[in-house]
Amino acid sequence: MLFAPLFAACLATSAALSGGFEAPHQEPTVWADIPDIAICRKGPKYYMVSTTMHYNPGIPVMVSTDLVDWKIASYCYETAEDRPKDRLENGENDYGVGTYASSIRYNEADGSFYVISLNPAIDVTYLFRTRDPESEPWTFARLPKAQYDASIFFDEGRVYVYASQGSPEGFKVRLTEMKSDLSGFVDGGEIVIPKVNDCIEKAGLGEGTQVFKRNGWYYVVNISWGEKGRAAVMHRSRTRKGPWEGRVIFQFQGIAQGSLIEAPDGEWYAYFFGDRGAVGRCPYIHRATWVDDWPVIETANLPRRAGIPSCIASDPFTGPSLRKEWQWNHNPVESLRSLTARKGWLRLSTDRLDADLASARNTLTQRTWGPVCSALTKLDPTHLKVGDRAGLTLFQRDYAEAAVTRENDGLALVLRQAKDGKPGAEVARVALPKNARAIYLKAEGDFRRKRENFYWGNPPGVDEGSFSYSLDGKSWQTLGNKVPLVYTAPHFTGYRFGIFMYSTQEAGGFADFDGVAFKEGVQR
Repeated sequence: MLFAPLFAACLATSAALSGGFEAPHQEPTVWADIPDIAICRKGPKYYMVSTTMHYNPGIPVMVSTDLVDWKIASYCYETAEDRPKDRLENGENDYGVGTYASSIRYNEADGSFYVISLNPAIDVTYLFRTRDPESEPWTFARLPKAQYDASIFFDEGRVYVYASQGSPEGFKVRLTEMKSDLSGFVDGGEIVIPKVNDCIEKAGLGEGTQVFKRNGWYYVVNISWGEKGRAAVMHRSRTRKGPWEGRVIFQFQGIAQGSLIEAPDGEWYAYFFGDRGAVGRCPYIHRATWVDDWPVIETANLPRRAGIPSCIASDPFTGPSLRKEWQWNHNPVESLRSLTARKGWLRLSTDRLDADLASARNTLTQRTWGPVCSALTKLDPTHLKVGDRAGLTLFQRDYAEAAVTRENDGLALVLRQAKDGKPGAEVARVALPKNARAIYLKAEGDFRRKRENFYWGNPPGVDEGSFSYSLDGKSWQTLGNKVPLVYTAPHFTGYRFGIFMYSTQEAGGFADFDGVAFKEGVQR
């Protein structure tokens, strides 16, 4: 394979960072977009779920033995819904919706793992079950009604859900019992914590409910927004329903939303996430001790492991299937992608016209990561039709795309940048050889922040992306200027690397990609 030498080189030791930046003094334990985390443990293994939004397959289940190095074990579903907006049809989309704040729990009584989640656009609670997240598919059920930011909880032979509930009076916690066969809920539940923010001044939002039990105490943990930034708020009680007493258990650099977990050796750890600019919302793992049955949480978190996070992986496209680290933007169209049409390549085809990247189907993505990261691919544009665009993107609402484009008089490489949610506008272009059969593309994300600007909440600063290209995989040319990367709604996700193919004038063309390689640091 022509791509093989480049692919191998990208897996070598990463290059050193350059420039006059200092590393932030509180780097995430996993410097990648894994928000709204929930963790459970079985024996020596921890399992973590997080928010998926519109990406599929959905609800990644990650596995770790040290709370630092997390690998993708499975997904709870391939696709959850099949509406036009899930398929990016009729001008509709599901950006910023999809599945939110899932909860995972291992039930020793039946030896099964359970995950609950919801799509706020669908008034049901999703329930998933498996006996082994690493080898057995998850079953899937829809249970009315929706439980928002909920935590499933097995206690004394019964099953409960603690969920967040907003109201004009403030945020509350509702307790609902599930039927014994888990086919639904016994009733509408009852409010057991009438004011999540009763222990914090000038508080606003209070959600992300998670629950656990220790030493005869029930603990409910929520994220709260106070005048000093976001905080983790805990309530405890000797019974499931209260009465409760609450306090702030952690307030540091905007790191919040999560809970605590006990390690096999009896040590305890708190897990939260922090907003970290365009890269997304990143997990922090902190050691915790107990004093008078309240947790005392260290501000220093477990340090990240050097290199690319294990939930991200290069893929030469030589296997029978894609690596499980990949997710599609919305529901994929299976008939328009193939790993067998050309051995060692991924073929993306089209059967309709799209005006821009955000409305195009079958964009294949993986997370970016900090502090600096790169993605490379090799594209064969031979079978592009006039108006086709295929290439590499840094994808969010305000995306940037480096697209090889077939035009009436030949090929061009065009850099487009989207701003304020509007379709990407051309900001740079270069002509390519008309008979080119190999275009190498590279995208980089720079998420470093200066130490003095790293403080409460989401630290200010400028995240940047850049693109370059090559005709031989050795000599590289910059494509345009650096582009700003901005975390925005409605996507509500960190930037992702992605490869894409869409048609603007005539459907039926295709592009072949000879693998995607990821590398840490600045590539020279």
